[in-house]
This record gives sequence, C-alpha cells and structure tokens, in this order.
Amino acid sequence: MEIDTIRFAKYQMFKQILWEKWKSIRSDRPFDIARIIDEFSEELTNKINIAGAQTNISSQSITRENYMTDSILAIVFSQARSAINGNNGSITDRLKVAMGAARDNFLNPPDDTKIRAAVAAVMESYGEGSPEYDRLKWECQRINSLSAFLAATQAGLKVSIPENDNRFEPIGIMKIWEEVKDG
Repeated sequence: MEIDTIRFAKYQMFKQILWEKWKSIRSDRPFDIARIIDEFSEELTNKINIAGAQTNISSQSITRENYMTDSILAIVFSQARSAINGNNGSITDRLKVAMGAARDNFLNPPDDTKIRAAVAAVMESYGEGSPEYDRLKWECQRINSLSAFLAATQAGLKVSIPENDNRFEPIGIMKIWEEVKDG
C-alpha cells in the first residue's frame, strides 16, 4: 500500500511538472524536444528527491535516468491512450491499436517501455475493477513471475516454478506485440 501511495504522489508531481513544462513550451522560445526532455527530466528528478526527503522515502534509487525513462513512459502512454480513445473493440483490438501507437513513437524507446505504456493505456481504458482490467493485470503478473523465475534460474538461484493460475484465458500480450512490431 505504501508503494502505491508513493507512486500516486510521484504521478501527481509528474502531472504538475508536465503541465508547467507544456505551458513554457507554448511560449515564443524555439521548439527543441531534446532540450525540453532534458530540462523536464532534471526538474522531475529534483522534485521527486525533495518529496522523498520530506516524506522520509529512501531516494537512493532515484536517479535522473530512472525519471527520464518514466518521462518517456508517460509520453508513450499518453500517445497510446489517445490512439484508443473511443475504441470499443475487444482487448485484442485495443492492444493492437495502443501498441501500434507506441511502436511508432518518435522517441523510439525500448520495446519494454512501449509494451508497458500500451498495456497501461488499455487497462486505463477499461477502468480498475472491470473484468478486462483484471484479466490484463493477471497476464502482466504472470509475465512478471515468469521473467523473475527465469532471471533467478539464470543467476543460479534455486527457486520454485511459478504457480499455474488459470483464472483467466491468456490474451497473448507478447504475441500481439510481435505481430504489431513486425506489421
């Protein structure tokens, strides 16, 4: 629960900084996306570090690179969300549209960032508590469990195989991503 509160606080700060930055972009200064992202990342990192110190949150893992990635994730998420706005199709249809928008993002972030942003946009479009949201969350948890299992195994750790939870039928997020990426 504490992590969710911290993430929400970071999200609120991020929204405020993004709005202020957008207002400054619209001024008469020349448009330079690299400069804007650099300034934005620096400002966001500073604000998060200040907030962390005020709330006794350990800020040892808060680096400029982490928040640069989070900033890019937010930009890709926004683009994916806009692409599926008003789309009443199936989960698969929405994922394809969101992933297509993420794939074509001008910042060209890593595939992991594109996938996370697209899935988050689709989850938000359904809303927390909906069966579709729960199904997407379930599949993401399964992917994360498998990834952690593989990483631990490769590191030589003795771990147990993740539980086989069949509450939902798999959507095939990674398969859809490969189709969209290649298409």
